[in-house]
Amino acid sequence: MRKPIGISACLTGINCRYNGGNCKISNIYTLSDNLIPVCPEVAGGLPTPRIPAELCQPASQVIQTKQGIKNQDGLDITAKFIIGAKASLKELKTAGCESVILKSGSPSCGVGNIYNGKFTGVLTEGNGIFAHMCIEDNIRVISSDDVDEIQKMMSK
Repeated sequence: MRKPIGISACLTGINCRYNGGNCKISNIYTLSDNLIPVCPEVAGGLPTPRIPAELCQPASQVIQTKQGIKNQDGLDITAKFIIGAKASLKELKTAGCESVILKSGSPSCGVGNIYNGKFTGVLTEGNGIFAHMCIEDNIRVISSDDVDEIQKMMSK
């Protein structure tokens, strides 16, 4: 039996993004039928839609200080992000996931690049909170932008 693969819920077509929409990968269920969708932001109690949020410091520092994720109105909502990331990580581990496909750019799920915390649309090097926690827990993270890697992983 194939190992289950975690995936950002918005990539499966679930409308859970900050703007109320999704970023569905059109053929995702033809590639694998053993996907575990998670949305750390919703798991942390944030509504859909919600005010956009960005990391204002690196994920490791945010986790350590329990501050540093602010929404566009300036409200620090770090606690909800951490709660949701921990709950989503637990869900993946319980399901036996060793890999997860995460939505690029997200303050939760971004892999390699996230928005710079200034709400200017500029990307900077770094990972979202959930992506960071997955990496720390030895779960392989793949960006939704890495189509070749997604197809390779799903063909195993």
